[in-house]
Amino acid sequence: MAYLVTGATGFLGTELAAGLIRTTEEKIYVLTIMALAMKVAEEARESL
Repeated sequence: MAYLVTGATGFLGTELAAGLIRTTEEKIYVLTIMALAMKVAEEARESL
């Protein structure tokens, strides 16, 4: 299974993406700008 998250530039989208990164081993595809995606991934790693 894989997850596709669109609209991840707003608060809800970033929280959803970060939550998925923290809680699943499945593939996650996030449609957003690269700088924001890197920030979400960094925040998720810091919260582990």
